[in-house]
Amino acid sequence: MKNLDRSAEMKKAMEQFLSVDWVLPPFTSNAVIETIAEALETCGPSKHEEILKKVMPWLYDLGHLSAMYIGRYKSTIHIRDFAPQIAESIEAAAGGLFHAAICSLMPVIEGVLQKMAVERVGQPKRRNWMLPEIDALIEREEQSPGRFEERIVMLQSLRAIFETRLFVDTALDQSTTRLNRNGILHGLFHDYANQLNFYRLISILDSLCFAIALKHGGSGFASSETDESKEYLGYLMSVSMASQKRPSSIPSEPILTGSSPLELRFMILQAKRSNG
Repeated sequence: MKNLDRSAEMKKAMEQFLSVDWVLPPFTSNAVIETIAEALETCGPSKHEEILKKVMPWLYDLGHLSAMYIGRYKSTIHIRDFAPQIAESIEAAAGGLFHAAICSLMPVIEGVLQKMAVERVGQPKRRNWMLPEIDALIEREEQSPGRFEERIVMLQSLRAIFETRLFVDTALDQSTTRLNRNGILHGLFHDYANQLNFYRLISILDSLCFAIALKHGGSGFASSETDESKEYLGYLMSVSMASQKRPSSIPSEPILTGSSPLELRFMILQAKRSNG
């Protein structure tokens, strides 16, 4: 029963995360996920952007990105094939170059899914190939003797992001984030390049790492800091500092710093008081 209760809580959280075009973040504690979901629900849409600007840069700071790149992206099957593109995307984001960061990372997600399709059916797919790959992972988990409801919800969250946001037909895209594959790569959208959208893509990449680990084995925890990741972190910090010298005549997106989700508790309390 406890497992089913946790599943219900995660499904509620999933709906809140999807309302801001964000997949449930793997490698994150349930307590943090539920705090973010509660803040989104209690504070309402007018505060959603403020909430995301506080918590997303905290979750996906340069320390996280460097550790995940060295410890996970470079070694996970299918994802490791795109390690150079992922590194360039992360470095562009560290320098505040979010057009480059997002446009570098978008094809990586497609490429990983294609490689998953080749592994499963032996050949690349041309049409309707994205959702079946996630459906196959969900079915595998549902039939597993060690079935874990929260994992299923995580995979359902990833499926929903693909189906209703990232790969939806551009004409049907109703989101305000403009994080749509066709709209971006076909040059139809121009207002997608910001830090939060980069983090949304990173959360999808992390979810693919999580999904692949369920099939091939691997840790369910975020990668830990190592000497190699510390070296990479130092480099990313130098890129970030150098970006501050960019001439003011060149448009750039300001880099957010974020803060602990503990701050969200105060926002939740304030919202509850205001709502009576």
